[in-house]
Amino acid sequence: MMKSAQQITLKLAKRLRHRREKYLSYLHTPAPSDSLPKKNNRQADPGKHGPEAVIFFTPEQRKNLAKLALKHSPVSCRATIDRADQLCAGQLFVFGDRVDISSKIDWHTDPRTGHSWPDKPAAQIPLIYYDDKSDVKAPWELARFQFFNDLGRAFAYTDDARYVRLARRTIESFYRVNPLGIGIHWANPMEAAIRAANWIVADAFFAGATEWDAPFRNRLKVLLYDHGRFIRSHLENDGHGINNNHYTANLAGLFIIGLYLSEIDPGRLWSQFAVDELDREIDLQILPDGVHYENSVGYHRLTFEMLFYTYRLGLLNGIGEVRRWEPALQRMAAFTENIIMPNGRAPDFGDNDDGLWLGSPPRPPDDHKYIVAMAAAQFGRTDPASLFTSDNEPPEESTWYLNYKTAKSGKIPAAGRVVYDKSISKRSDENSRVSSVFRASGLVVFRSDNGYVLVSANPVGTGGIGGHKHNDLLSYVFTVGDSEIVVDPGTYAYTADPALRNQLRSTAAHNTVTVDRAEQNRFYPRQLFWVRDDAQPEICAISSNKVADRLVVRHDGYRRLNGNVIHTRRFNFDKVHNILVIRDELTGRGIHDIESAINLGDGTVEMLDADRIVLTFSTRRQAGFLLDNSQGLTGRLMPGWRSRQYRHKSPMMRIVRRGHVPLPFSWTTVVGVFESEVDWDHLQCALVDAIENDSNSDSNSDSNSDSTVRFQQPELIINGEIA
Repeated sequence: MMKSAQQITLKLAKRLRHRREKYLSYLHTPAPSDSLPKKNNRQADPGKHGPEAVIFFTPEQRKNLAKLALKHSPVSCRATIDRADQLCAGQLFVFGDRVDISSKIDWHTDPRTGHSWPDKPAAQIPLIYYDDKSDVKAPWELARFQFFNDLGRAFAYTDDARYVRLARRTIESFYRVNPLGIGIHWANPMEAAIRAANWIVADAFFAGATEWDAPFRNRLKVLLYDHGRFIRSHLENDGHGINNNHYTANLAGLFIIGLYLSEIDPGRLWSQFAVDELDREIDLQILPDGVHYENSVGYHRLTFEMLFYTYRLGLLNGIGEVRRWEPALQRMAAFTENIIMPNGRAPDFGDNDDGLWLGSPPRPPDDHKYIVAMAAAQFGRTDPASLFTSDNEPPEESTWYLNYKTAKSGKIPAAGRVVYDKSISKRSDENSRVSSVFRASGLVVFRSDNGYVLVSANPVGTGGIGGHKHNDLLSYVFTVGDSEIVVDPGTYAYTADPALRNQLRSTAAHNTVTVDRAEQNRFYPRQLFWVRDDAQPEICAISSNKVADRLVVRHDGYRRLNGNVIHTRRFNFDKVHNILVIRDELTGRGIHDIESAINLGDGTVEMLDADRIVLTFSTRRQAGFLLDNSQGLTGRLMPGWRSRQYRHKSPMMRIVRRGHVPLPFSWTTVVGVFESEVDWDHLQCALVDAIENDSNSDSNSDSNSDSTVRFQQPELIINGEIA
């Protein structure tokens, strides 16, 4: 007789409970002494085991570290205590939506839409509901427990037991309604890994507290053992060597769980497995120029954080193998530092879901300075860019996750001085105009004293899958000081709004050119994490000196269209006057529909005439846009969406030019930034020069061996020379 779905569900749940009972009994079984794995004919380095394992700091060091944090980051610490008090009052916000944690916590509901996921075996639960705008990432974000870092630090600063009681109660609440394998929180191993990591760090803060007693800590070990077994048996690797940040999270989770449970055999196996696999994944996922191969600035930051904190834990526990990761980590830090804009924020190229590994003090998702500051201190840097908070403080977490040695002496170790040296708060004059090239990822940064241009010529990435890649080839962002002139549209959401997700990753949404309404790289509307590898970008020439940067890039994503269309874009950045000239050229055959878009930053927009648009900021600074529309293009202002945080969007204005033109076809755009009124005569001269001298300047760039840098390796360009 055929069994009903309910009978099958009950049978699976019973089987999962039976497996869990076996896991619990195995947890207390002594590990066989001969079961440590060997890899490449070398004995696994077990590091420290059991109670001796250090999760960033020991209970004895905690008090002195709290004093140091309060001394060096007083504003941030005070804000941490305030947030912890709000948590104790039941107020927690997930992507801006309030979740009540004062009594019974609803672990399965999206607070914005009210949609709830059922208590069924995880494999049977559909995660995406296209008709109600619900987002499974909302309950997942809640169950990452990253708010525990606020509770833990607040307890260290105040010894207030309320924070410990709330942390314990939420863990007990979670497991009562989320037994192993049941519910949406067992549908994604990455989520289990992040949750486990934040539980373990919380244990380092709360260890020794009366409310965090031995019986509860033993139960916590059982829960973490469940998490380790689940992650190890559901690894998110595709078996073909094309993995991503999810698999990195699996491995970072197994490492910290294994370290925490290293008195038993599975713990040691997990941590060693994680180290060995991360060796391979770093070689695969981190490109020679230091950029994560998913070609997303946000996921680069997340991966960097996961690897850096895992590296720190390895060092603290005597696992010397992690030192092999240092060159890659330093390259990742160099990339992150170099793409930070003059306003202290990182650009939004590619997807961004605001993801973190460990909960950090609330800061804008595009503030990546904290991780660069810690890497700078770790690797002995003495010349970081502006890496402090808006309150001119070092990142609060740098005390807890980096400077643990200060607990005994009360002094800042040599490798940590850079984080606390408040005199180093700006990019030095000598390096203020340093431009950077990242060969493997196809990203180029131009800088003036206070100007910044980032150009994307990066491929699909992720082995040709492009899960978090946007169609932003030859797109750019342009900022001067605190003013964002030309911006990226961002991400907004994934499954909650598939239409807007596809719109914001489309070619037409970016500061580039669309031909015949086609995508640079094709994607299908229901495949939200896949982009076809159609376009091959190329950097053709690049030069830099004290007064100007020049770049020529192209891609062949439209070659598949009728007429074999190629898009070439030339950038000329006047670093003295902050004037950016862009010359577009489409080669091929036939007549085509083209659209060229520019996303405008926050400010008051006014279209003076068909060729002139001015963007005015609150500081009276103005940006002028001079459009070469004489060749058959018509331009107008149109509304669009910009997203700076996940599940948040705001309106923006866009300049959109369209035409039905024969190829070959070329046109020019000039963008200039002025501290008061726009000097249109200056922009007009730049436009005329660009049109008249385009071919000659290309020839000069190619022949000038002193200033032209061929695209051969990751490099900084300083006054035309490779640094």
